[in-house]
Amino acid sequence: MRSTGYETTRARFDVQMTPMIDVVFQLLIFFVCTVSFQQPERSLPATPRAAKASGAGAAAQPIPRELEDLKQVEVLLRRQAGRTEWVVNQDVCRTVDDLRLRLGNLARIADYKRIVPVVLDAADDVPMGDAIDVYDLCLSLGFEKVQFVAPE
Repeated sequence: MRSTGYETTRARFDVQMTPMIDVVFQLLIFFVCTVSFQQPERSLPATPRAAKASGAGAAAQPIPRELEDLKQVEVLLRRQAGRTEWVVNQDVCRTVDDLRLRLGNLARIADYKRIVPVVLDAADDVPMGDAIDVYDLCLSLGFEKVQFVAPE
């Protein structure tokens, strides 16, 4: 069989793919081994941006006498019959709307929400998402000091 010039020149330009594929797989393994799949830890904001902007022009209301001796708002989160239940200063809230109403009434007093902290005490069996929802609710209502109780 007669060889043409085309076949001989083509044989010289064949690229060996095996070393290139080996390098790509080694890079892939390197990046898979060095990537971190954990979410980075972030701190919860102490005051929301919206509350700072809206609270500047609000007129201060006097604090009612029955609230003058109150040092903090205590929100206890517990599980009852498979559902989360909230207790705000010994008053039971069975729904989120009831909780929003009670905290909203306290938040309407401009000086009160600026001075008095909200302390969130979540029981061990309460999902963390429920505790974060209450935290977000307090911030959205304008409370500036929202704290979690640390376990003993």
